[in-house]
Amino acid sequence: MTAGVAAVVYLLHGFDAGLSRDLGVYAYAGQRFADGVPPYDGVLNRSGPLSHLLPGVAIWAGRRFGVDDLLAARVFFLLLAVASVYAVHALGREVLGSRWAGAVAGFTLITYGGYIALASGGPREKTPMVLLLALALVTTLQRRWWWAGLWISLGTLTWQPVFFPAIAAALVGLLLVEERGRRLRGLVALAVSGLLPLAAFLAWYAARGELQYFLDCFVLIHVEYTQQFGALQNLSFTWEVLAGGYHHTVWILLGSLAAAAVAPLVVAAWPRLRRSREGRAVLVTGAATVGSLAWSYRAFNGWPDAFVVMPTAALGTAFLLWPLWRLLPRPAVGVATAVVAGLAYAVATHYALTTRSEELLGQRARAEAVAAIVGPDATFLSLQAPQGLVLSGKVNPIREQMFDNGLVDYVAATWPGGLTGFNDWIVEQRPTVLVVQPRLVGTWLDPVLTEDYRRCGRADHVVWLLLRDADPTWCEQVSAVLATAPE
Repeated sequence: MTAGVAAVVYLLHGFDAGLSRDLGVYAYAGQRFADGVPPYDGVLNRSGPLSHLLPGVAIWAGRRFGVDDLLAARVFFLLLAVASVYAVHALGREVLGSRWAGAVAGFTLITYGGYIALASGGPREKTPMVLLLALALVTTLQRRWWWAGLWISLGTLTWQPVFFPAIAAALVGLLLVEERGRRLRGLVALAVSGLLPLAAFLAWYAARGELQYFLDCFVLIHVEYTQQFGALQNLSFTWEVLAGGYHHTVWILLGSLAAAAVAPLVVAAWPRLRRSREGRAVLVTGAATVGSLAWSYRAFNGWPDAFVVMPTAALGTAFLLWPLWRLLPRPAVGVATAVVAGLAYAVATHYALTTRSEELLGQRARAEAVAAIVGPDATFLSLQAPQGLVLSGKVNPIREQMFDNGLVDYVAATWPGGLTGFNDWIVEQRPTVLVVQPRLVGTWLDPVLTEDYRRCGRADHVVWLLLRDADPTWCEQVSAVLATAPE
């Protein structure tokens, strides 16, 4: 039932939400994979290779049936989001041994506004990450170590930081195994199954002669170049982005997360609970909560980063209601669960309908109009603004187009001649159209933007520029098209 309700809520939110820069990165990466280009070759990115491969598979399949690339990716990611609700339902049932607890956990996840937004408005790598983390926790509690290792590995290959909460839960689960021999066999199974997917990617890139580039994107950039702030370093920023992404549902997220964080402390302090099956399960999921919060303390860039706490945070509501359920007769538990489900559906539906948007329609029309003005022979270059590429069907001539949070330092260190060499390369290539994120204006890129290109306008969080030698009427036409965008 929870999965069906989730599908209804996500469909109510619609597939026409605007395409932001981050969503554009994964949509464009998916397009390149569907074209036969491996992850990281299409676009320089820090997330795991599955964050490119998953939307790519959806786009490849959609093209076989004549479905628009972005729509195909969004439908597939909606299915992943629905599956994650079912997985969290299974997690709640596994922890507390009750299908009612599972239902409450699943419905709690449905109420998280930001998750609704990306369920049908993606693609974003953190949606499948939630599913894979929930599956890793379920199989850990079931002590199916081969499967747990596989899900942890696939989750890490989607978004690397998920490794920390997942492995923390797995290690606590192993420590709770009474028999030493079974504990050792479980550890071996966890390690072997976890290494298999990684080994497959290493072999693939080694066969292509690009092993170092894979290691750079998957590991080195994080270790040597990435610059991020933690959730507590700027509390006003953290609150602003959370409230902006989750709206009124931020209180449900924070409240359920607090309950999920406190529950393991209660269990640890109460010997009788600590020895029970439910108490041991709470300690396992509590380890995942601690791992998630520890990563958020280390790095928090925006409201989607809160997705890493969601599988265990959703258990918080079930933890709060669990003492009540044990006192109520069985029919009353069913009624109470139905009330919780009804409230969750009302909250989620309100968010889905009030944040529903058709911004994508205007974005697509403007991108296609610009492409038509400059003609099919015009070349495009995106610099941290992949939306135009996705919607106009253009391909970037290079994989380096992302420069924030330390990536600019990586490009400066690896591009021949550094950033000056990169600017010189743009001048030599003379792309007809430059599509640039506004924050790059007034930076190291300015020598190219001011001397060789004419700014034609800004719309949809993107600045459009045309080569100064191009037909001057083009810029006027592009400006007129961009002027149709809402303020």
